[in-house]
Amino acid sequence: MARTLHSTAAMTRTIPPEKTVARSQRVVLIDLLRGLALLLMALDHAFFMAHSPILAEGYGGVLPFMSSPIHIIIGLLTNVASGVFFVLAGLSVALYEANRRQRGQSERSITRYFWVRALLLVVIDMTVATVMWSQPVTVDVLTSIAFALVVLMVVRHWRTRWIALLAAALFVLYPLLVAPLGTYNPDYPLTMIGTVLFNYYHSHTFDVEFPLLSRLSIVLCGYVVGRLLVQKRLTISVQWLWAAGAVLVAWFVVRLNGGYGEFLPFRSGQAWPYFFIMNKQPPDSSFLLFNLALGILMLVALHRLQSFIEPLRAGRWLVLLGQTSLFFYIAHLVVYGIISRVVPTTFFYRYSLARGLIEYLAGLVILLPLTMAYHRLRRKYPDSVLRYL
Repeated sequence: MARTLHSTAAMTRTIPPEKTVARSQRVVLIDLLRGLALLLMALDHAFFMAHSPILAEGYGGVLPFMSSPIHIIIGLLTNVASGVFFVLAGLSVALYEANRRQRGQSERSITRYFWVRALLLVVIDMTVATVMWSQPVTVDVLTSIAFALVVLMVVRHWRTRWIALLAAALFVLYPLLVAPLGTYNPDYPLTMIGTVLFNYYHSHTFDVEFPLLSRLSIVLCGYVVGRLLVQKRLTISVQWLWAAGAVLVAWFVVRLNGGYGEFLPFRSGQAWPYFFIMNKQPPDSSFLLFNLALGILMLVALHRLQSFIEPLRAGRWLVLLGQTSLFFYIAHLVVYGIISRVVPTTFFYRYSLARGLIEYLAGLVILLPLTMAYHRLRRKYPDSVLRYL
């Protein structure tokens, strides 16, 4: 796949000049949010590997087994993580390209960096992630992000308004296209392409956990927000609470309607907690909206508390995780996979919540120093292959 890149001169005609992107409070705030999302993700995966899944979402339109209320509450919190990752994937591209342009790097070198990173994400997904999850070859979260990066390498040369329109169109149209284009038919092998793009699918040999187009809209949204931040046309402030409120209103309307965009609709007669149990794969429109609103609330809270959190040891750990997200993702799969195999299944058998929490904390004791060591190594060799992690 190849595409002729616009010249730098053409870029300056379509994208307003950017200010210098230093290690500003804004960038540190993004690292704090990403670090917090990583801890939530690790919590979810640690519980899963400890045979104490904290499910508060459906898959393939099937209601999950409803566990204890505390499991549901934790599950609703950890569900925010994937949405944050996808939004920040787009936002980070905007910040990175602005920083590299300010340093004088060419558009070709920026594109090459993200092509290599996308390829690395796919390789990790098909090897490390597949082995540690003990599953067949799977289109999972890293492959979906890699696909979004490839798309961004094309559309980042567009005007901001066109990227925003594409994001809105994808968000609106996606749920309408899942059934007609994402249904696999064994008699027609090429229909698997539509399934990979649109639908959740499990078989004995190949799985689709994160359809490639399922969250592309929020990646593009993140990129647009990142570009507006770079151009100083948008600033992170407490006023974003209004945006969170508007998204929550949209979530409530979509969820209450129970038709368009809902693969796991709320039915009359169901207990009220089911109103919050939405489909994750393929994602309900309400699932994306609800978790986007929670992500904005988390960002505003971190923004308000940043001056207090940042100097603390916990704050420094969050920033560290935010700066080494891919390494932490790989390492946490390995560490929690090993812990779950070492700890006997009878350990805290009747207290699965306690077992999950103990394994989660034990994993962090290993992961945090390991991540610190990797961060130091990457800073020592900034031009090595480690920069892609």
